[in-house]
Amino acid sequence: MDENEIYDYLVERGIASEEELDIVTGINGFSEETLNSIIYYKTAYQDIEQYLECEDKEKYNEYYGDDEEEEEED
Repeated sequence: MDENEIYDYLVERGIASEEELDIVTGINGFSEETLNSIIYYKTAYQDIEQYLECEDKEKYNEYYGDDEEEEEED
């Protein structure tokens, strides 16, 4: 996921509001590191990958899924 996708995902899932994200990224910069810091603060997951792995398996597999798992399913 790139930064824009992470930003949109956080808003869509209600993890953080656009206002919160705009304030924090305005201060710390618009980066994956900053967005992961917000994820950690709001959810206690270390980063977007860990959040997706635990809370949204479908999205996790879309971005980080193991190719072997996909082959086994076919």
